[in-house]
Amino acid sequence: MKLDTIYVGLIVSIIALLIYAYVSSDQYYKIMLRKAFDKLKDGEEIRKLNPEMNWKLVNMDIDGYINDKKIVMNQPRHDLNNNDNNEFANKNAMAAFLNNVMVFDIDSNEPLTLSGATGMDDKPIQHYLPKTTVSAKTPHGYHYYFYNDTGTHIPCYVGLRINNKKFPVDFLTGQKQLIFLPPTRIESERYEWINSPFTHRIEPISKHMHILDLFAHTKEFAISPAPINACISKSIPNLLCIVWDFQIIYQLKYKCTSTTFEKLHSNKHEFLYRTNSTYYLFLKHAPLKNYKTHQFVQHVAELIQKHGITGGIVHLGCGSSNKGNGVMQFNSCRVHNCKRHDLSTDVLRANHNLVQTSVLVNYPVSIISSDILHETILKEDDETRNNANAVINEDLFLIIMLSNQTRIPCACLLQVIASDKTKDDVKYDDLIKYFMHNVLNATHHSSNPSQALSFFSEVPMIPNHA
Repeated sequence: MKLDTIYVGLIVSIIALLIYAYVSSDQYYKIMLRKAFDKLKDGEEIRKLNPEMNWKLVNMDIDGYINDKKIVMNQPRHDLNNNDNNEFANKNAMAAFLNNVMVFDIDSNEPLTLSGATGMDDKPIQHYLPKTTVSAKTPHGYHYYFYNDTGTHIPCYVGLRINNKKFPVDFLTGQKQLIFLPPTRIESERYEWINSPFTHRIEPISKHMHILDLFAHTKEFAISPAPINACISKSIPNLLCIVWDFQIIYQLKYKCTSTTFEKLHSNKHEFLYRTNSTYYLFLKHAPLKNYKTHQFVQHVAELIQKHGITGGIVHLGCGSSNKGNGVMQFNSCRVHNCKRHDLSTDVLRANHNLVQTSVLVNYPVSIISSDILHETILKEDDETRNNANAVINEDLFLIIMLSNQTRIPCACLLQVIASDKTKDDVKYDDLIKYFMHNVLNATHHSSNPSQALSFFSEVPMIPNHA
């Protein structure tokens, strides 16, 4: 009898594990996503309760998070998606172009009090938002939905500012603005309805104008127009670009609107994309957060070998200095606490440089591989040395190690910004221009300085003699 009980318990446990494995699987998720997509696309139930809602449903791919921010490399275009023929395509996310719908987006799971907001600074912001309107729980916060009944355009605001303090709150509006809908899942974290549009009325913004008043001193959000570029090298086939700064990836994404990024590889630390024969490795965090030094170098070297990447390795990063702005290239660095990284020397030099420029730094740059971000560009004279304090990408030496191991020429490019500016204030336009114009689209000698970018004078490319 006891043996039978054990067998039954064992069978029940196995069945329970199988059910859990299926319910948590991608296959089950896709089934649930399709049901939700079809139900929202049909729209009959929503129109009965919310005839004012006029969003445009799309099914799309979302890649994941980089530095805790969503990354979508191939975003659908509003003008190429039509609800009448937009069928579920077995992709991994569901979203909607907002049109007349607006979303108050709180990117904080913790109660958020808006200090400095008149009449709203003594309790969390949710206390002042309607509890009956359509709303959703997101992986990093909350969405509250409204519709525009004012008859006038209401701007989109990203990053609420009150008394020069920035809060993780956005007000998302506009025909081209996408919002993710439940049950979309990003790396196991889900969007879930709190008040579904099938059960609750979306409220008009005219009844909640105090929400708009919050953004009185916040700049309207708009992506500045830029020439369409292709993130494809026309001069260096099989080039690899490595980036782990989200703001730079964001700029690349919007400066390459004519390019499709094909995802070749992803794991919990990175994404590898290809655009024709140019490759992009985007890391979700700085390398040393997830890898040991030689582990990272070996891992990327294996990716390089697997995909036949032989043209070059480019790293795009950022640094700050007390002296002006510009783009700098580094061919060497000094590694603080080199024994920690199992290095026999504290000075690393790139044996092969992909591109040399007039702003090439010929002297080692001290890289502090710790939480202390204070580095000095070493010069010949003490006066220059004392006045050249800079904050430099602390994992730069990994790129030089990778280049030396694979014998593939590298270019470590950093946009140097004024010390009083934060990353949020900088769009990295100069760095992306440099990358687009002078790495992807050939580097050659120019005798006319006016044809070169203001921070760049071209010189001949050094061939790889490896």
